[in-house]
Amino acid sequence: PTLCNLHIIITKQNRAMTKQKETRAFTWADIASAGMAILPHIPKLIHTNKKLKQLSEEDTHSIGKQFELLAQTQPNRTFLLFEGKRWSYTEFNAQANKLAHLFKLRGIQRGDCIALMFENRPQLLMCVLAASKLGAVAGMLNHNQQGQVLAHSLQLINPKLVLLGIDQ
Repeated sequence: PTLCNLHIIITKQNRAMTKQKETRAFTWADIASAGMAILPHIPKLIHTNKKLKQLSEEDTHSIGKQFELLAQTQPNRTFLLFEGKRWSYTEFNAQANKLAHLFKLRGIQRGDCIALMFENRPQLLMCVLAASKLGAVAGMLNHNQQGQVLAHSLQLINPKLVLLGIDQ
């Protein structure tokens, strides 16, 4: 698809961005340490992988449905803290539901792809959750991509909707 064929929704965030870039080479000790940290989780990962292999295309259980269940069973529990702001499961779910409704109005349905080009922030998670609620796929793009690299990424995921996060 060409960019002009895509619906583009631009979200704006009013927050000051301060970026500090630190570059450091990873050492073998860093890699070994990370590997050791994963070891206790391997049995759970294997169990989850087996469960995922048992799913079929007819299964309708999703992250979106699981999140709604959590919002019902622990509505006031903190789901996310980001830059001093707190979202409970209920608050986050309500925002994701609003986005899912907007996506549906834009014609998004099960199996469609929504391209997301955001820096890491809560709105990115809200969009992923909203897509999941509709059975759509969230295709996350690196927010630093541009030109031919971005065009290639868009061609690979073939999104029906593109959302951009713009900081002011």
